[in-house]
Amino acid sequence: MLPTPSVGVGPGCQEVDLRPSQLILPSCGKRTAMLCNLLSLFGISRPDVTRFPGALPVNLERKHFATLLNDADPYLVFPKSDGERFLLFLGTHAAGGKQFAYMIDRTMAVYEVAAQAEARYYHGSVFDGELTTEKHTEANIPIQVFHVFDCVAMCGRSLRSSPLSERMDLLKSSFYDKPHNVHELQTEYAVGNNPHRAKIILLRSAFQLSVVRKIAHPLSSLPTILKNPGVFHAVDGIVFQRLAAPLQVGRDDDAFKWKMEHTLDFAVRRPTPDVPLQIWYRDQKGKLSDAPLVCASRAGPVKFVVCSEQAAFDCDDMRNDPQTCPIYECVVRLDNEGTLGVCMLTKPRPTKQAPNAAVTIEKTLVSIEENIQDSELFVNLCVCVSE
Repeated sequence: MLPTPSVGVGPGCQEVDLRPSQLILPSCGKRTAMLCNLLSLFGISRPDVTRFPGALPVNLERKHFATLLNDADPYLVFPKSDGERFLLFLGTHAAGGKQFAYMIDRTMAVYEVAAQAEARYYHGSVFDGELTTEKHTEANIPIQVFHVFDCVAMCGRSLRSSPLSERMDLLKSSFYDKPHNVHELQTEYAVGNNPHRAKIILLRSAFQLSVVRKIAHPLSSLPTILKNPGVFHAVDGIVFQRLAAPLQVGRDDDAFKWKMEHTLDFAVRRPTPDVPLQIWYRDQKGKLSDAPLVCASRAGPVKFVVCSEQAAFDCDDMRNDPQTCPIYECVVRLDNEGTLGVCMLTKPRPTKQAPNAAVTIEKTLVSIEENIQDSELFVNLCVCVSE
């Protein structure tokens, strides 16, 4: 069984800063030009530099089991890292020809990192991944690890129409499989004709920032992954991706995610200290609302409230208006009537631009009610695959 992630915010809960470095490139022409270049490698003809382009898997439902078991169109499985999503972009500025390595979060904020890679990568290479904090050293010192799970572009070539199998092969030749000693590799990298020169490594002055490829597994390996995901960071579920699927931008109906705890990202607000915490989301028109959510597929509206254990939780930025108040990941549980969604705040989401939209919430409510357990995955997927 996958280890249960820790939950809870407030006094006594340590927050891990997953920013790779200091924020750079604020809103300016240089930043816009760079992001337009990035989005062009996704195959986006009309770029919106405010919108994160990465693929977003849909929640796994029982109706998807038959799709996963189709031997003619096989799926791969990955442990779902409980970290922060980033893109890694290696390129060259048009003005001056300077090479760069940037990491871009889900708010499209840009961070500069130091990288060593062969010159060909700087013709335009984009990688999608998750940044986590891990402890590998004998001294038990935390390091940051960027787990790359997809290749968007390689050496100036967009991979938008390439199957996942080809993109995985490119990752295998470009990244290590486990965190590495940056200083040792930096020394070996300077020596010609050695295998390290073909790999991309990241550096950081404050402490080590490693980049590794996330290992893909066949569906038949799901029992092993459910028992032991084999990683050194928090895991909150499983991701299923179709081997022949092309790269998607935004919602990806060919990819599924199963989570141990169903979560939604809400804006959390307390206008004054004497007012109960408010849960805000984006309604069907894209406007922020804290009213009960009306879903076409449900008999009645759903009202979201913060659990009683966290009713007293407060912080200054919760006084902000709904557009700028903090966004939190929340574990959501429905009452027996399905009309009250009780939310436990688990962690702030500084890299989210906006709370979840009504369409995402409605689909997540289906997953909450189905409540697929890992034992059910084993019976319906693992056993069937082994037969």
